[in-house]
Amino acid sequence: MMAELMGKATGCSKGKGGSMHMFSSELNFMGGYAIVGGQMPIAAGIALAVQYRGGDQVALCFFGDGAVNEGEFHEAMNLAAIWKLPVIFFCEHNLYGMGASSQETLVMWDSLHEMAAAYGMARYEVDGNDVIAVRSLMQKVNAEVRAGTGPAFIVAKTYRLRGHSVADPANYRPDAEVEYWMSRDPIPRFRDWLTEEGIATVEDFEEIDASVEEEVVQAAEFGELSPWPAPEALYEGVYADRPTEGIPA
Repeated sequence: MMAELMGKATGCSKGKGGSMHMFSSELNFMGGYAIVGGQMPIAAGIALAVQYRGGDQVALCFFGDGAVNEGEFHEAMNLAAIWKLPVIFFCEHNLYGMGASSQETLVMWDSLHEMAAAYGMARYEVDGNDVIAVRSLMQKVNAEVRAGTGPAFIVAKTYRLRGHSVADPANYRPDAEVEYWMSRDPIPRFRDWLTEEGIATVEDFEEIDASVEEEVVQAAEFGELSPWPAPEALYEGVYADRPTEGIPA
């Protein structure tokens, strides 16, 4: 992944995808998509392939509340419901689509999960900042969808703690709102729960932090030392072969 961010040949998409087009067939991660909502019909298609082959897998499709305003949302939900596809549509409702508040752009912003009622689909709302609650719900819904009950729609109420990108200072958000959601950050919240329950200690987390930092440094070094894609790689993975003669080195 780090090599992909650097555009190197050893990247998970051979350096051609960058930050928005990660892909790993080995991990059953069917890619990231730059088009808002573009992953939804693809997830439905993958679920259709699973159904057609008689498999027991489930397609899990993540998107933000900004994608709910896209046509692909309704097309994918409708087809998934008609064909009872094994797909879970998981909406991370973070209250903002880029710089626009969902309250100003979604008429059902406070009951988003009920939009699935139009498709007769199982629907759920969960505290997206509660790791245990999300895990418990996902275990339940995953078992139901695998059993052939058809698709499901989950809305996890959460918050985008930073701007849409590094170029976004997020000045459109009230300070009090940001402070409230920062206090509900799921990572320290889960950490505190683990320590209170006696499942982990402060020393355990220190070891984890050190291990992660070492892993990130190694990943960065791997990316830095990896080669750039060869010029002729420009024509690999496209629909038609192209001549490679005369390509500048």
